[in-house]
Amino acid sequence: SFQTHRADVLCMALSSDEQTLFCSGVDSVIVRIELVSPKSTTNTATATTTTNNDPTKQWIKTISIHSHTHDVRSLTLIPSRFATIRKKENNLSNKLMLISGGLDARLLVHDIIRDNSKPPVLWRKCFNFTQHQNKILQKGNYFLFTYRDYIELWSIGKEGCANENDEDILERAPKNLVQIKTKHQARIDTVAMK
Repeated sequence: SFQTHRADVLCMALSSDEQTLFCSGVDSVIVRIELVSPKSTTNTATATTTTNNDPTKQWIKTISIHSHTHDVRSLTLIPSRFATIRKKENNLSNKLMLISGGLDARLLVHDIIRDNSKPPVLWRKCFNFTQHQNKILQKGNYFLFTYRDYIELWSIGKEGCANENDEDILERAPKNLVQIKTKHQARIDTVAMK
């Protein structure tokens, strides 16, 4: 065994041929570990270990991907059919797509070449997959409306008398007292009203 992370590993993904392993976790670094024969270990590996099935092959750490900002909680590998159609390549078996998701609320998709001839390429970023519901807080005669990237404070209107058609008339209309927006459309997670 050898150390690939500075903190706990939370997820792993193994390729279908069981020759490539990706792992990640609390330190948010995605590490690629490959099973290779000793003659092809020309890559800069920090540590190696032999397998139980074939003593001539070794696991080596080949690449570290620094794409996430927080814990990575899920990894999966799929055949890269979309990437090969996009690049008009015919060799489907040499390409994979690594999909990773973490606490930074992003899904990242990397194009992976199996033979390490090119480094992983970040192909797609999918931001903010967290569910965020609008919230309403009431305190006295005020309502606080919370949206994804802004909040509004409203005062309640004052009810007046009914008119001749028996319809309620407002003596004072509701008023938007303040609207506060975040910079760069940053998400609002928590609000409170005192």
